[in-house]
Amino acid sequence: MMNGLIPDDMYREFAKKTPLNAAMKALFSELQQVSDYEFQYEQLHQVRQWLIEQQSEMITTLKTSELNILPITLIRDKASSSGGTFLRWRYLTNTGTGNIMWRKIVADKNQPLSIRQKLVAAEKDRVLINMQMSILNFMLRQLKECAQKIEHLDIQ
Repeated sequence: MMNGLIPDDMYREFAKKTPLNAAMKALFSELQQVSDYEFQYEQLHQVRQWLIEQQSEMITTLKTSELNILPITLIRDKASSSGGTFLRWRYLTNTGTGNIMWRKIVADKNQPLSIRQKLVAAEKDRVLINMQMSILNFMLRQLKECAQKIEHLDIQ
C-alpha cells in the first residue's frame, strides 16, 4: 500500500486516461452554444467516472492492507443526488459513521505508530478525493444549468 489511498501514479494516469486537461482548458474559454456546454459536460462526466473507478481500487487496496485489522472500513457512499460518490468511514459492525472510531484509533497510543500514520495518510487522501468529487459534481451541475439557460436565450 502507498502511504495513503492514492497510488503514486494516479494523477499522471488521470491526465493520460481522461479528458481532464482538455476539459479544464475548454471550461475557461468561450462557450457559446448549448452543444459547447453539452460537450464539456460529457468530458467532465468521463473524468468523474474515472475517479469513481479509482475509489473502488482505493477501497480494495485498503481492505488488503495492514489497516484491515481495524474495526472500521472505507465505503463509497452513493447517497449523493449528483451521481458522484464519496468515500466514508464505517464501523465494521454496523452502518454508523466510523469517524468517531477513526479519531479514537489515531489517538490510541496502544496502536502501533505505523498504523496510526497510515490511517492519517488514508484520511488525508479521502478528504482530497471527496473534495475533487465535490468540485466535479458542482461543475457538472453548472454546465447542465447553463446549457438550459443558453437554450432559452437562442433567437428562433
